[in-house]
Amino acid sequence: MAQNSVALDTVAGLSLWKGTGLGLVAVFLVWLVLQGFAWFLLSLSFNADEEDESG
Repeated sequence: MAQNSVALDTVAGLSLWKGTGLGLVAVFLVWLVLQGFAWFLLSLSFNADEEDESG
C-alpha cells in the first residue's frame, strides 16, 4: 500500500511538473542539446572535408 501511495505521489508530481513552466524549460533544454549535437556533427563533417581537400 505504501508503494502505491508513493507511485501516485510521483505521478501527481510529474503531472504538476508538466503543467508548470518547468516542462517547457525541460523541452527547451533538450532542444538546445540536440542543436549543439547537430552543430558538433556539422563541424566534424566540415573538418573532414577540409582535410580531404588539402590532402
